[in-house]
Amino acid sequence: MDNTEKKIRNFTNMNSGWHFGEGIPPSKKIVDFALKINKAFTNEGFPETDAFLGVGGQIQVNGYWNNHFIEVICELDMFTFSLGKNKIIEIYEDNLDINYILTKIKEWGQKWGSLEYFTKPTLIADLNDSRVYRFVAEVPKVFQSFTANALSPQEEVYVNISGSTTLPWLETQRYTLTSQKNFFQLSASS
Repeated sequence: MDNTEKKIRNFTNMNSGWHFGEGIPPSKKIVDFALKINKAFTNEGFPETDAFLGVGGQIQVNGYWNNHFIEVICELDMFTFSLGKNKIIEIYEDNLDINYILTKIKEWGQKWGSLEYFTKPTLIADLNDSRVYRFVAEVPKVFQSFTANALSPQEEVYVNISGSTTLPWLETQRYTLTSQKNFFQLSASS
């Protein structure tokens, strides 16, 4: 049982008037929803979660991933969803059902949990510039066992680039560098 789960379960021990004479404890149904949402956050790999009790018996469950966050407010038969970055809400939706919330947590957890989301692309400005750099990415904990040997300190390598270019007036191309010993393969996609 994680700390957030314990905290949610302890909300049932609150007495009426717990907040300066106001505030009611949450219903069993709201607690069950909050536990389900917290479990969804942990199942999708969110590194941190927290929960807060509202004076009306609602429970807010938050999932954090680096500087990103999702807040879900559980009320009796509806939910509110907020998503943001650096303490600024970018998406806000209300009057939602539990299935929609669980789908959103999964969607954003998969996006934020992907290695691609946390790596910065290397752009080659000129076809004649064949220098590229391997990079060291901050690998989310969930991927560390898969990538322990995949990333190395930055070192300059030379590759032979043919058949593609990035021109300033075209959409940015995305390049992927893969290597096996001294063989490097660079592939591009838009």
